[in-house]
Amino acid sequence: MPSDENPDPFDDFVTSLHATARQVFSGMSAVYGLTGFEHGPLALGEWAVTDDRSDRVGLVYGNVAGDGIVQVHTTTGSPQAALDSLRYGDGDRAEGLTEPGDDDEMPWFNRWERTSPSDDVSLPVGGVDVVFSRRSNGDAWYAWAALPTGDCGLIIEAVHVRPDELAIAEITDIEPYVSGHRLVLQAAWGR
Repeated sequence: MPSDENPDPFDDFVTSLHATARQVFSGMSAVYGLTGFEHGPLALGEWAVTDDRSDRVGLVYGNVAGDGIVQVHTTTGSPQAALDSLRYGDGDRAEGLTEPGDDDEMPWFNRWERTSPSDDVSLPVGGVDVVFSRRSNGDAWYAWAALPTGDCGLIIEAVHVRPDELAIAEITDIEPYVSGHRLVLQAAWGR
């Protein structure tokens, strides 16, 4: 059992990680996520910071082993730069949606660019229908749109979830995602 003299490395890591997540969340003009999604737990997803400025926050719903998983990325400004980073890689994607067992070094978004049909899909964002561009490959898809407010964009990644199952709204409380993320990390660390 950890003591004050011998702190628990897991707790130190998670506390630091979640402090950063809270800081990134608070640096965004708005963060969006799903409402009424019943496919599993909530968790923090990926986030990105450039020059101490929050660029992207991801919130995860569900899990790969369950009935489906969705990650909603909120971006500052247009989603295009964040989408390009996801498509062409910005280092290892520690979390998020990946194709299990794929040995190809090329990021999966980039492979889809060459092989997947594209279409438009309308998703409700704060009660207003927003048209997203979408690429899909079987039960997996991703979609992106700049929001009408002009100050942010959204990128949705989903596996085993249909677009008509989603409703998106602004999220003002990150704590349920922090708690869910702690549980995910505890399971990953065998705790």
